[in-house]
Amino acid sequence: MAVKFVEVQGKKLAVAFSLRKIFTLCTKHDTDLDGLVGILSSGKLDETVYEILLEIGQIGLNTGAERESSDQRFTVNDVDAMFTEDISLIQSLVEVFMASLQGEKVFQAAAQKAQKPPKTKGGR
Repeated sequence: MAVKFVEVQGKKLAVAFSLRKIFTLCTKHDTDLDGLVGILSSGKLDETVYEILLEIGQIGLNTGAERESSDQRFTVNDVDAMFTEDISLIQSLVEVFMASLQGEKVFQAAAQKAQKPPKTKGGR
């Protein structure tokens, strides 16, 4: 996935996601990728969902920083402070996360079977 940028307190921060890290998050929360998307799409915000959002934010910001060769790293507490300062950042990060899942298909559709040319009479 390409690196995207979000604005946080007047600074542009890189955001990217690693499927390996997201699958680790899914395992930690006893769900799969579809379940995680369902949680994020529900619009519900409680303590459990917020903890997942914090971890997604941490993964996205740290992966983005790594891909941009930045030494900056973010803790869950850093992400919490960012969300507390600007709650709209949650929506921005979720949108980038969802867009990363909509990227190119890993398995392309099978090619259409070639049509046989029409048979012609008498020409052997």
